[in-house]
Amino acid sequence: MGLKSRIFCRTSVDPAVQRFYVHKNERLGKGNFALSFRATDRVDNSAVACKCFKLGKSKVIGSEILNEVQFLQELEHPNIVRMLAHGVSGREYVIVLEMLSKNLLQIVTESHGLPMPQALQYSRDILCGLAHCHSRGILHRDVKLENIMVDDKTGLVKLIDFGLSCTLGALSTDANPFVGTTSYLAPEVLDRKPYSFGCDIWSLGVVFFTMIFNVFPFKMAHSVDLEFRKLSDLQKEGRKNSVCNALGSKIKATEAPESITTILDSFLTVDPTQRQPADKLMRLVDHAGEPWELINSLMPTSSKRGSHAHHGCHARADFRQ
Repeated sequence: MGLKSRIFCRTSVDPAVQRFYVHKNERLGKGNFALSFRATDRVDNSAVACKCFKLGKSKVIGSEILNEVQFLQELEHPNIVRMLAHGVSGREYVIVLEMLSKNLLQIVTESHGLPMPQALQYSRDILCGLAHCHSRGILHRDVKLENIMVDDKTGLVKLIDFGLSCTLGALSTDANPFVGTTSYLAPEVLDRKPYSFGCDIWSLGVVFFTMIFNVFPFKMAHSVDLEFRKLSDLQKEGRKNSVCNALGSKIKATEAPESITTILDSFLTVDPTQRQPADKLMRLVDHAGEPWELINSLMPTSSKRGSHAHHGCHARADFRQ
């Protein structure tokens, strides 16, 4: 039986998921279409997470399950959550995932913002995961604090929730491609313009800003938002440190060294044709502790844009300075 048929089948239990006991009294999270619970592997007694979808005739739910399963099968990577099993269990479709501790929203809220080295390290990990997705033509489309989790065992940060993901070529006008969370959406998405990999980069820029300053940069990246209009105008004028200058009422610009403001400007570039791809931003993040002259030399111009191998993706930089 194919995956699509199994999603709408209510009478079977797949052996792959029968191995896991779901603790329905220990809920880990709630999404639009699924609840996540702590579960136990009956074989080795290890803790895992189970994402449970109520089965029915909803094409939206079926599409989200298909996306999650297919993309997680394809995108095996240290900075992407690992899927252990999936299948029907009674009236639910269950996706079994490795257990991760906390998401970034919880961590940032509890810490009232993160130290710069930690924010840089987390951003590098997610850039690494996004570079892997983008190299395979896949957009995440819902990069946000809640969808980034930390693995306590390894210290790695991982992307989760691929239910809204799609391949770049799959986006079409006959279905609504404009999905995600408003505060994180790139300006071109809010303007109903085509998606690109840069949309994920913008969303990660919002995450990076929020990790550092413990506040969202904008309510939405649209002309109705005063701070966003300031940012757009400053960038059109070619001004440096545009993000911190535009958002001076929310943050102390002195809190961020020049190398960090450069990274913020690179993430939150309003013009999507000038926004840098994940692999190039990784180089900027890796050298965030270096002198400004080196940072500036690493900033690619629009004429140099293109696909580069994201070598050294798993070798984490040391930001402890």
